[in-house]
Amino acid sequence: MVAVQETFETLFHELGDGICVVEKGGRVVYVNPAGRGMLGIQEAMECPASLCQSLCAKLVGRTGEDFAKTCPLLGEPNPHAALTLQGAWPQESYEWTGFHIQRRERKVQLRVRCLRWPGDPLGPGHGEVHLVLLQDVTKESELQSHKEEWREMAAHDLRSPLTNIFGALRVLQEVPEGRPMEKRERQLLEIGSRSCRRMIELLDLYLDIAKLDASMMPVDLKPIVLLDEVFVCVEEQESLVKERCVKVVIDVDPDLKVSADRDLLPRVIQNLLNNAVKFSPQDGEVTVAARRQGDGRIVLTVEDRGPGIAADDLLLIFDRFHQAKARQQGKTQGTGLGLTFCREAMRAMHGEIDVDSRPGRGSRFFLIFPPVGEGP
Repeated sequence: MVAVQETFETLFHELGDGICVVEKGGRVVYVNPAGRGMLGIQEAMECPASLCQSLCAKLVGRTGEDFAKTCPLLGEPNPHAALTLQGAWPQESYEWTGFHIQRRERKVQLRVRCLRWPGDPLGPGHGEVHLVLLQDVTKESELQSHKEEWREMAAHDLRSPLTNIFGALRVLQEVPEGRPMEKRERQLLEIGSRSCRRMIELLDLYLDIAKLDASMMPVDLKPIVLLDEVFVCVEEQESLVKERCVKVVIDVDPDLKVSADRDLLPRVIQNLLNNAVKFSPQDGEVTVAARRQGDGRIVLTVEDRGPGIAADDLLLIFDRFHQAKARQQGKTQGTGLGLTFCREAMRAMHGEIDVDSRPGRGSRFFLIFPPVGEGP
């Protein structure tokens, strides 16, 4: 048996995937280092008496199935040659926090493939042997989940304007030939036109975030007078400002310049300003201010007196997938991608974005630019 285990060690020691050799019923014969790491086993002698019972008892599938009871490889007779399982597997770790060690537990996605090993790898008299392959597919599973959320988000955002366009066209199709359009019909035409523009804006936003994320969008950094850009952005929001009866206060030194892209910078400021105005109470106030820090960096702040942001949402507010989940739960308005765009755009311009907010006390967003002429 020792010679057989040495052979397994030679074959499987350096593999990145976990490899376990077990006899039928689960008795462990060999586990390689990668497998011990996934299972939380420090030394080979700590292997459980039955890998099948230990593994299947803790592995939780999406529908909560009990793998320990449903595994067909353990049954008699056994016509199956292989079986693949996947589920959440608990992993423990210990971290220093201040002067204390804290135990952390997280769930990883583990894919388990059990194969019947033909022949007698352990020698005569040992009976059926199974080869168990372990793969940590947490990142793969998260990526797939994110893709699904992204598709759902795109479908959700495009469905409403498409519905408006379709309804307007159906009504306009029934207008008799030669008769001038009535007021209501012209309004429908305007609704359809606005919805088309909205879809174009959404698609541009999706594509721009993807390009920025992949560093495929051209970015041309030039010295830009910050006050000029702020004035233009405030003018663009004039209709919404009047509708909300919000006062916008500008406190920006006219001599301040930032190194930024002339297309990306106004879009970032517009996003923050639009959010601040929308979430401000009637007759509220929004402040746009900028100062030079001691280290030469320029910090632009956009502050509102709105409802603020909950602490749980604050940590992930710039994450596109967190925004998608929040929108599905009715916690946010709009696409939720504006802040994601702001983060990616600021990164592309070698800057940063941050936020400080408390529920009931408003929010303050920070755009942090490096000194003019400096890179990342």
